[in-house]
Amino acid sequence: MVWVVPNVAVSTWFCVLICTLQFGSAWEMNAFILTLVALVANQALPVDVRLKGSVHEAFAWTGESRLPPECPKPPAALIESIPTVFPGVGAQWIPGYWDYDSEESAWTWTTGTWRFPPAGHVWISGYWREVRPNRWQRVTGLWTSGQAGPVRLTYTQPPAQQPRQSPPPRPARGDNPDLVNIPGEWAMMGDRLLWTAPRRLAFPGGRGWSTGKLSWTPAGPLPVSGHPDQGPSTRGWVYAPVRAEPGTTFEPTWIWTSKAWVEAAWRDPAGHYRLGDYHATGWLETGVVSAIDGMRQRGDPFLEAQLRQSAEPRDVEQALWVLRERNLGRLPLPPRQLTPDNMAGQGWIEQAKGDATPDLVSRTETKRGKVFLEQAELRRVGEKAIKRLPSTIVVPSN
Repeated sequence: MVWVVPNVAVSTWFCVLICTLQFGSAWEMNAFILTLVALVANQALPVDVRLKGSVHEAFAWTGESRLPPECPKPPAALIESIPTVFPGVGAQWIPGYWDYDSEESAWTWTTGTWRFPPAGHVWISGYWREVRPNRWQRVTGLWTSGQAGPVRLTYTQPPAQQPRQSPPPRPARGDNPDLVNIPGEWAMMGDRLLWTAPRRLAFPGGRGWSTGKLSWTPAGPLPVSGHPDQGPSTRGWVYAPVRAEPGTTFEPTWIWTSKAWVEAAWRDPAGHYRLGDYHATGWLETGVVSAIDGMRQRGDPFLEAQLRQSAEPRDVEQALWVLRERNLGRLPLPPRQLTPDNMAGQGWIEQAKGDATPDLVSRTETKRGKVFLEQAELRRVGEKAIKRLPSTIVVPSN
C-alpha cells in the first residue's frame, strides 16, 4: 500500500508541536497525538500499486485488434502528476487511462508512460465510448506517421478474409543474430488493403519494430503500418498500474522491469500486453494467451528483442515451465499488489531513477495532455459520423 498524504497533514503535525506546550501530563499528550494520527490517517488517500495490469498501449502493442469487450461505465480519471524524474531529453509523457479487470470486477488505472516516440510518428489518443446504456468499449490509441500539423486517419472496409499467420521460421545456423520475425500485416495502398507476408528483419544497435495492425474502431478498421521503433531498452518507461478512488492525485514512481516481461507477459485479443497473474480460466476463455507462446506461434518483434536483451534461453524455458505449473495449480500464483511484505524481494517493478524532469518539459507535457483530450473527442465525434468507407477524418498532431 502506498499512501499519498494531503497537505493537511503538515498543518496537523504543526498543531502537535504547538499543543505539546499546553498539556501538563504525558497521558494527555499521548491521547492527543493518537487522535491527530487517526485524523491524518482518515484523510490520507490510498493508492494501491498493482502487480497485475495492462501495459500502456503507447509503449507497445501486439498487432492484434479484435472487437474490445463491453464494460461498465469507467469512473472519473485519476490525476497524474508529471513524474519528477524522466528517462532523458526527447521523451514524451503520455497520460494513462482506465482498464477493466473482469475477473475482479474492478477498475485498474493503466498509468501513463514516458515514451521516446518512433521517428516521424505522432501519438493519437484513444477514448472510451458508450455502446448502450452503462455498456462501454475502449477504442485504442495508436502511433501514426505525421509531423507538425493535422494528421489524417483513413478508415477502410474490413478484409473479406484474414490470411493465416504461419509460425515464424526457427533460426538457422549462420543466421544474422539481429534478425527478428515480423508478422504479416495489412497495409493501405491508395484506397485498397494489401497483405504483406511475414518476413525477417535485422535491427542492430538497440533499434526495434512496432507491428502493424488493423486497429478496431466503431467506424471500421484503421490501418496502422508496421514501422521502425525504439528497442525495448531504449523505448522509455512503462509504469505499474494502480488502483485508487476516482479523482485521486498521485505521482507515478514504480516501473516494470525486464524480468516481468520474461516471467509474466500476456497478450489479449484487443492488442494489449498484460503483465502479472492472468492464470484464471476466465482470461484464457476470452483469448488471453502467454506472450511467449504467442511469439512462437506468429512472431513478436518487441518481445523477441526484449528476451534477447534480458534473458538467456534457459530463463525463457524456466518461465514457460513456471507458467504451466501455475496454470495446473501446482505452483502458487504471484502476488497482485505491492505490499511492505513483498517490496524488498520484488523483481517485477522498481522505483524509477533518472534525471530530474525540467520545468519546461513538465509544462510541455501538460499542454500535450490537453491535446490528447482534444484528439479523443474529435475521434469520437468523427468516427460516429462516418457513413462511407474508405473515409478520412483529421485530428491535431501532438
